[in-house]
Amino acid sequence: FALLWSRSLVALDPSSVDFGELPVGTPSAPQPITLTNNTAVPVNLGIVEITPADFTQTNDCVSPIAPGGTCTFTVTFTPTVLGRQNGQLTVNHDAAGSPSYASLTGRGISNGLPGFDVPNLDFGDVELGTTSAPRTVLLSNTGTGPLGIISIETTGDFAVHHNSCPPSLNPGAPPCEIGVTFTPLRLGLRGGELRIHHDGAGSPATVNLTGNGTPPPDG
Repeated sequence: FALLWSRSLVALDPSSVDFGELPVGTPSAPQPITLTNNTAVPVNLGIVEITPADFTQTNDCVSPIAPGGTCTFTVTFTPTVLGRQNGQLTVNHDAAGSPSYASLTGRGISNGLPGFDVPNLDFGDVELGTTSAPRTVLLSNTGTGPLGIISIETTGDFAVHHNSCPPSLNPGAPPCEIGVTFTPLRLGLRGGELRIHHDGAGSPATVNLTGNGTPPPDG
């Protein structure tokens, strides 16, 4: 009966931890995962494993864990590469249902940080159906590592006219230039955004775009 009672009741809580986004090389705040022995018998712990190496753990567990007893695993995520990492904490024990698992996730992001020379562009009055002259935004990397530029797009009645941005912009490099045009499709105030999708924190970075669609001259 004790073995049946112990099945799935040597529990890790929470059973999953998402560490969110962290710059490569930056350790997360430690996150606790509590192991509880909800069985009626002492439980002996075996090998504790955590994978991949971007996740590490320490614990205060002293085996055996008495019935109703707990101990804590303290898990940290330090990304070594860009992108999403999926991991697992595995705790082996001598109760039925061994091992117990907790899933771990986190995402490594760039140490680059986008910065614009202007927070917004106002194109003023432009006749309906015509296209304005391009206006430019300068994009710099104000961070400490390379900034990967994934894509550049606009919303609303605005379009990217040209851009000189490389796939990766180094910190301290000269800013790259993005040209934007406005072609009002309706009368009145029009709004949109220039969006820079990148591999750093807070993607996409945006610049507000505005313009006013005016009627064409008579005749």
